[in-house]
Amino acid sequence: MKIKAREAFTDIRIRKGYSITGLAKAMKVNASVVFNMEKGGGVRPATARKASEALNEDFDTLFIIED
Repeated sequence: MKIKAREAFTDIRIRKGYSITGLAKAMKVNASVVFNMEKGGGVRPATARKASEALNEDFDTLFIIED
């Protein structure tokens, strides 16, 4: 199984007022992690949780689990 950010992830990030760097700082990860999420890269469960918490959104709103 693979976790991926939904297409709406970038829009939600921007609407919440975060740049890629700003969200990365809020998540305490490198900016390349957020960049790769938005480009369709796989996301670790803990990283998805951090993004959900930082953006104050449900996991299912931001991510999809692919088989």
